[in-house]
This record gives sequence, C-alpha cells and structure tokens, in this order.
Amino acid sequence: DHYEFRITEELWEVAYFDEIAMSVVDHPADVEVWTNEKVGPGNIATPTTFAFASEDRHPLVRALDTSEREITEELEGIDQNYVQAFDQRLRQGLCPPHWIDLDFGSDWTTQLNSSNGAVYLVLTGWIMPTDTSLNIQIDQNPDLGPLEFPSVWVPDSQVEGGWKKALPYMGFPGGKTKTIVVEVTDILNLQDPRFRVRTSAQIYWDHAELVVQEQPAPFREQVLGLRSAEVTFHGFSQRLREHETHPETYDYQNASIDPRWPPLRGELTRRGPCTEVIQRWDDRMVVIGAGDEIIVRFEMPADEPPSGWKRDFIIHSVGWDKDADLNTLAGQSIGPLPYRGMQQYPPAEGVEGRAETVNQLNRDHLSRSQSFRSFWYRSNETEPISQQ
Repeated sequence: DHYEFRITEELWEVAYFDEIAMSVVDHPADVEVWTNEKVGPGNIATPTTFAFASEDRHPLVRALDTSEREITEELEGIDQNYVQAFDQRLRQGLCPPHWIDLDFGSDWTTQLNSSNGAVYLVLTGWIMPTDTSLNIQIDQNPDLGPLEFPSVWVPDSQVEGGWKKALPYMGFPGGKTKTIVVEVTDILNLQDPRFRVRTSAQIYWDHAELVVQEQPAPFREQVLGLRSAEVTFHGFSQRLREHETHPETYDYQNASIDPRWPPLRGELTRRGPCTEVIQRWDDRMVVIGAGDEIIVRFEMPADEPPSGWKRDFIIHSVGWDKDADLNTLAGQSIGPLPYRGMQQYPPAEGVEGRAETVNQLNRDHLSRSQSFRSFWYRSNETEPISQQ
C-alpha cells in the first residue's frame, strides 16, 4: 500500500538532504515523459515535466563523430551502446574538444507552421567528472585549456569551419546516465537543420532524438504524501562496470559492511526516523555519510493509471553534496552545514548570519560520528552481506 525507495551514499562524501519528494506521472503508453534533469543555472534547469507524443518524436537520419565516423546506430536507442567521440583523455573529465553531428532530415520542418511550435533535442548520456584536485591542476597548467561545457552549434556557411555556436551552454547530464531536454526552437537553421553538440568534458552519449511539438501530450502528475523516512546503515554496494565507456553502477543486494573510506570529523544525523526533517525545504536537513542509507516511503495514489496508460516516477530532492577530496574546502569535515540562499561555501564568518541559526535547527538530530577505529583497524577481508 505504499512505494518504498532507498537512497544510499556509496562514496567518500557527505550528503545533505533538505527535502525529498515524489510524484507519479500517468500518461498514454506511447508517450515519453522526461524531466529537465540537467546541470545548469535556473533559466535552463528549472524543474519541468515534458510529455512527448510518438508522432512528435523524430529519429536520427545520420550522426557523425569528431573524426566523421558513422555513429547513427549507436545513438538510435537507449541501450548502453555509448558513443566515445574523443580519441584521448587529457585528465579524468577533460578531453580535447569533441562533438557529435546530428541530422534528423528535414521532413519534420513542415510541422513548424505555428508560432507556438517548440523544437527540442532529447539527449541521453553520462559524464565522468573532474574533482577539486583535478580542477586545480587544470587551472594551474597553461597547456590545459578550461573545461568546455556542452554547447549547440548550427550550420553557417559564412563562418570558418561552416558551424556557428548558437547555444553557448545547454547543460549536461548530472553524473550517471540521464536524459536531458534542450530547447533549440530559436537557433535552428531551417535551410540546413542539423545540430552539433560540442564539449571537452568526458561525456558519453547513448541516444539522440528530435521533438517538434505544438502542445504537450496528455499526462497526469500527482505529488505523493511522504509516509515515513528513516536513516539506517546499508554498507557499501558492490561496484559494477561492464565496459570502459559505461558508468560505474552498484549492486544493492551485494554489500560489504567493511568501511571503504576514511572517516570525517563532525556529526551526522542519528539513525532512526527522520520524516519531519526531510518533509519540507526549511534548512532542517538529513546529513549522511559513506555507508548510510535513507529509506523513504510514499503514499500510493487512490487511482490506478487509466487503461492504455502507464506510470512513471519522479523523485525530487533538494540538498547539497560535498566530496572529501583533499583540496575541497572543509572536505575533511562533515560541517559546516549548507543552507538555502548561501552565497559561498564554507559560509563566510560574520557575513552570513544564517549559519548559526541552521546549526540550532539541526542540533537535535546531529549526534552520530564516524568511527576512526572501525576504519583504521578494519580487517583486510571484505565481509559480504545480503539485504533483501
């Protein structure tokens, strides 16, 4: 009679969850639903639900990579047949500029008869990020240019190379495989409606399609009530990676209780119920570290999807994440706590007076520390555990 999800922290990080919410989206079976799930400023990454009817979606006719290799087949479906458009990596997360050229033909341009029409690139992929130490190294090395985040280019015979940068920053998938939606209505070249997606980030693309839409396809979204939430221990899931072009994933059912990462100073949320803490965005936040888990349970809607419809799920979380890289500011400690409206991190003492208020708001549940002894005196063998 409820939906249950489990959120684990697998890495050498601290995760701060201020709010966790969930909605269900019911829609016809031939409609695809995506969110605006990408990294970028608010003007391009405002939470949005898109519903695309099958007749509005257009497949690739042809795609080429940086070396003009044919990659159409690799980008035809979401099937983990990833495209690596670069031939070398300069550092983790940084490559020479590379791109994919996308040709969806021109038949779809006849749909643009209305001023209300919108055109979207729908791209699926994942990014291997840099980290703080790598960013410092890149910044201090004159032979390494700054990271070039994904941009969209369109054909232009008047410029050198025949391509013009039309959308300087389109956002990018946040971490593991995600589908992002990029509006290109105002930049397309109707005489030559191809697109080039260019970056120097270590991104692997899996799928590309074009959507031409006058109005959203039918769908019904319902926000669910949070029944309960609790912090518990999960351990460290077995890491999986089938191919060098695939992202690392985790086998939840195969976990080890042996600590994997050195402990951090400070206090985490105690284990047990935490429903009130993550129910709203109010600067009261659940703070978890490596090996921890949040179990969240949501009420089910009263009605099942109509006949011929199916149901998708969207988890919406508000919070922050801090890695323990040795060059991350305050990276070796759990605090200081972040908060809504924060202008910098760590918060500037004497400037952002909200910091002490946030500490008071969370004092009642921050009472658990990571054990130095259990990590530094751990056994050399990993003890597997099974959790159902």
